[in-house]
Amino acid sequence: MINLLPAVEKREIAAGRTNRLLLRFIVMLGIFAVIIALLFAAMFLFLMSEKDAASRRIEDGNRRIAELKTEQSEVDNFTNDLKTIKDILDNKVDYSDAVYRVAATLPTSTIVPSLDLSVETVGQNYEITAAAKDQDSIHRLKEAFNSSPFFTNARFNQVARNDESPSYPYTITMTVTPTKELFYGSK
Repeated sequence: MINLLPAVEKREIAAGRTNRLLLRFIVMLGIFAVIIALLFAAMFLFLMSEKDAASRRIEDGNRRIAELKTEQSEVDNFTNDLKTIKDILDNKVDYSDAVYRVAATLPTSTIVPSLDLSVETVGQNYEITAAAKDQDSIHRLKEAFNSSPFFTNARFNQVARNDESPSYPYTITMTVTPTKELFYGSK
């Protein structure tokens, strides 16, 4: 039956089929274009929300870094304070220990009526005035200072007899050089 149709109608039928096929193709192309546009829009929205979330995380991180820098500076200050305290405690001088060390150095029958020591006297000549009961104590005093780890270079400046003090009649003025062990002990 188709063959009985005139050639013009055959061509119109073929053109109609081609038109329908082209129309379907155009509609499918339009649907694909809309789908691709929707995918692009969805991806754009997703990327924008991720960008906003990343910006918020960066701001939170920067704020946290600022807080940590403040805390770090407080920790650094505290550490420096502890180092300062440690240095002070390491170099502290317990003068009562120094006095006990001087007293332990003195032989029996000798006294030091007054003592004015300071850390600045370490390694320098220092004059000590002592009193003794007898001449033998005077010589033991010099030997005690020379053999002590707390003093060096002990020598007499003056030895005098003082009859006004019957219990300790001899007054000795001597020069000694205190060592750092006198103030800091043997560290």
